[in-house]
Amino acid sequence: MLMQKILVIEDDPTIAEALTMALDNHGFDFDWCSTGIEGLEKIKNGSIDLVVLDIGLPDITGNDVLRIIRQELKSEIPVLVLTALDGEIEQVLMLEGLGADDYIVKSGASSSPRVIISKIKLLLKRTLLPSNDVGKLENPFKINDALHQVLFEEKPLNLTPLECKILRQLVSKPNNTFTREQLLNIAHERHTGADENTINTHMASIRKRLNEVAPGSQYIRTIRGIGYSLIL
Repeated sequence: MLMQKILVIEDDPTIAEALTMALDNHGFDFDWCSTGIEGLEKIKNGSIDLVVLDIGLPDITGNDVLRIIRQELKSEIPVLVLTALDGEIEQVLMLEGLGADDYIVKSGASSSPRVIISKIKLLLKRTLLPSNDVGKLENPFKINDALHQVLFEEKPLNLTPLECKILRQLVSKPNNTFTREQLLNIAHERHTGADENTINTHMASIRKRLNEVAPGSQYIRTIRGIGYSLIL
């Protein structure tokens, strides 16, 4: 199973170092940046499984970053907010108004790296479905990790290795939107000179294979100007 990648957006290097060290010790892949703009670029261009987001950033606020993630990028990526604000209004705004998945107040034992790692694990357990559990959902897709294969309505799909990798990612996070850039990175084609049209070709092939099994199926949705989503 691929390591889950955590993006830490935090401008305090002391906090960032302690958190990234804890992530490394617990077997996570991670990336770190100190500004909201850089963090948004990493979310757009990389395969990120969860974001740890500080509210008090030097360029734009964490609230603005969260709003862009949810409203402009249309991403449902889990976001754990780190904040110095502990008021009820601020908490309701982050959770209900802006769509944070959880928050931690940066004071005392509640903000220790150990507690943050526990919250990260809980959020990933809630929101990220491991590929070998996909078949437990009431959907027509199943993952056969042993054979590196995707089954659709109990039938193996005749996909290339790259197409299989892309579809596995879509199936593992149904109803989430992936940009073409993210799918290129998932397919490891970014360093081969491939461009976003390559993803369009792969997606057309995947759709063709799905329709060979179930004519008229429309599980793959194109999100105009952004990328693709698998709709269940």
